[in-house]
Amino acid sequence: YKGFMVYVSSVWQLTKAKISFACYFLIPSILLGIRRWRGMMVSSKGRYALRVMLYLAQNDREELVPLKEIAESQNISMKYLEMIVSLLHKGGMLISGRGKKGGYRLARKSSEYTIGSILKLTEKTLAPVNCLEGGKVTCEKAGYCITLPMWQKLDGIIDDYLETVTLEDLLEGRV
Repeated sequence: YKGFMVYVSSVWQLTKAKISFACYFLIPSILLGIRRWRGMMVSSKGRYALRVMLYLAQNDREELVPLKEIAESQNISMKYLEMIVSLLHKGGMLISGRGKKGGYRLARKSSEYTIGSILKLTEKTLAPVNCLEGGKVTCEKAGYCITLPMWQKLDGIIDDYLETVTLEDLLEGRV
């Protein structure tokens, strides 16, 4: 009888733990329609793009900087770097050249590039929550969501701040 009670007690503790987990984590997620919370997170592509732009701004010169030099100095694989600089070039941020003296350089002065413009080019979104991705409200609960105005204000604050910081500001330590 004593062994049976210990068994029942341990099963009950395990069941209680499972119920607690379901109540606190699974059920609210299901009810809120959350598949996975991503939140605002800058990807490696965005961080590397900033590093590339800063490196080119530091080495501001008329001649082009070879891709291999950038890759080695920033410890980024050539393949991944090619994708990033292609995106920056197509976005009008870099000038490129081919051949023996080929490479990349900034298309404008470092003071003319905001961190926001670089990250918006490389990231799908900078929104703090999924329902604001793409700059518009995409949530079906928007009509009665009490937290939506807070998220919209936070999104605006993030955007406003990143649009005021330039590559030059970072290089000069003004942030």
